[in-house]
Amino acid sequence: MKKFIYIFLIFIFYVCNSFSAFEEDNNSVRASSLGGAMTSLYDDVSVIFFNTASIGLIPTDSSIKLDVQYANKYGIEGYNLYSGNLVFTKFKIFGLRPGFSFIREGVSDIISETRFKIGFSKPKNDLSVNGLSFNIGTSINYYKISASGEQLDSGDNALTSKSAIGFDFGVLLVKNNFSFGFAIKNIMLGENFDNSIRSRFGISYIIPEHSSILSMDFEPIKGIKGYEREWVKIGSLKIGKGFYPMFNFGFEKVVKRILIFRVGLKDFKINLGLGVKFKNITAEYSFTTEEVGNTHRIGIKL
Repeated sequence: MKKFIYIFLIFIFYVCNSFSAFEEDNNSVRASSLGGAMTSLYDDVSVIFFNTASIGLIPTDSSIKLDVQYANKYGIEGYNLYSGNLVFTKFKIFGLRPGFSFIREGVSDIISETRFKIGFSKPKNDLSVNGLSFNIGTSINYYKISASGEQLDSGDNALTSKSAIGFDFGVLLVKNNFSFGFAIKNIMLGENFDNSIRSRFGISYIIPEHSSILSMDFEPIKGIKGYEREWVKIGSLKIGKGFYPMFNFGFEKVVKRILIFRVGLKDFKINLGLGVKFKNITAEYSFTTEEVGNTHRIGIKL
């Protein structure tokens, strides 16, 4: 009976949440802590899934950049998430720096979603006009949803297993302490995934004297399979009908180069995060809230 409860809960989450499928904010502990406001950031490996242009600007203070994450999502027993991001900062393929990202979430042997990305970007910002530098990047993405659970009434599959390959394209502009990012995701993903193409905008500001970062993302989300969500209604005026304007905000503060405090706002819900840095290793934790339940995440970053 417990198995069927899992199937029902996860099915509702995948179908009814207007921006759950391929949710980028799951990609790392830092991303979830900052509410997913990552499109314009470029200071660590966890930015890969948000904007492939950032791969070329990831710092080269070490030859390998890596982070891994584990979470038990929403307090649902057996519903686990694993992810990892990797860049060899001094390695090139045809003059381009590659980045790799993997994420898997779901309940084993019932339903799971897998995403793998390999992205490419020119190292450093070689193009500059009046102090404004910019990078571009692209990636090939593999998506798969595996389902093996059966419906209670008919014995048929509760969900359909499916897979697809798509592409991302990103741009990153940097001037002084400001950066602006734009990404188009899931290009040519195919008809297996409804409303798959997504666009995202981001802007961030680094405050060096306070070792802080402010960031904001905006993304117009289209409902899955006709699901619509109203953001604001004033009389007969409806904002967000069909397309839901999602804003993400993040703030990060580093104290004594050891402690990292983070707070994020995603869809008007507060997320929190903490990091402890020892030499080149950072242990990270985040707490996020959703309609389905709360999620605790832990991770390691090199």
